[in-house]
Amino acid sequence: MERAYQFISQFVSILDSDDIQHIGVIFHYLSGTFGNDLNESQLVALTSLVQDIGFDSFLESSIPQAIYNHKYIIVANQMLTYNKLGRSISISKTTRRQAELHLFTEGMK
Repeated sequence: MERAYQFISQFVSILDSDDIQHIGVIFHYLSGTFGNDLNESQLVALTSLVQDIGFDSFLESSIPQAIYNHKYIIVANQMLTYNKLGRSISISKTTRRQAELHLFTEGMK
């Protein structure tokens, strides 16, 4: 969880205690749900994504099903384009999504 906090703090200027607790809840949920399928780097990348887009958007996306089906390339492709509205990502989020993608695919090796 500490690694997730450190990763996210690169993109969010101020993380208060509620944010830190929320990151912990997200990481715990993802670890419990996908921990057998994903390694720590992948869980950290997804924690960052979920912290940014929200649980509902994440659960409504194709990402959870792709993880269950072990289709990690689909997950990686979706990470680059997903935002809170399920539409194309804005330029301001590109750096964060690219970093999440890099961390997720690093875990695939």
